[in-house]
Amino acid sequence: MKNSIVRRIPAPLELKTCSQTGEFQGYASVFDVVDKDGDVLMRGAFEKCLKHQAKIGKMPKLLWQHDVTQPIGILQEIREDAYGLFVKGRILLDIEKGREAYALLKNGALEGLSIGFYPRKSRPALNQEAKRLLEEVSLVEVSLVTFAANPLASVTDCKRKKIEGEDPLVAVALRRLVQFLQNFLIKGI
Repeated sequence: MKNSIVRRIPAPLELKTCSQTGEFQGYASVFDVVDKDGDVLMRGAFEKCLKHQAKIGKMPKLLWQHDVTQPIGILQEIREDAYGLFVKGRILLDIEKGREAYALLKNGALEGLSIGFYPRKSRPALNQEAKRLLEEVSLVEVSLVTFAANPLASVTDCKRKKIEGEDPLVAVALRRLVQFLQNFLIKGI
């Protein structure tokens, strides 16, 4: 981007009655979004890695702020869907950093998710906004973070009660709308 001012539209996460188990779910990465590093993760980028991890019975680590010395929980489910990299996990509440992270998450002071990965296959992007398109990556870790590189990667649920008639696809549609509006304000298109 040319020296333009980036405007962000806040899209706060509303959490309803968190459980005391530390469970959460959300999107650690969202496809087709330019992140703050200029990367765009493409659909299918995690497929090969996730198959390999399932075959050997390993999950990526759940860390605090990408700090390899601070694991704070475990991932229980991880998969690609049409929107991005969906994760379910449990923050360990019997460790101090886990209790701190959970308190921040539960109270809405933190909702970002981010990934640590090695690029395996990429190509240059054809537009000026993005630098590269990531077609295949090896996922190492998922982190709870204050500021996610991918603005749409976030915890979407902290074990809340489901509202009757609530549709999870509505949340996906709202995030895509926020992304469109952000792009509109940035590019003026």
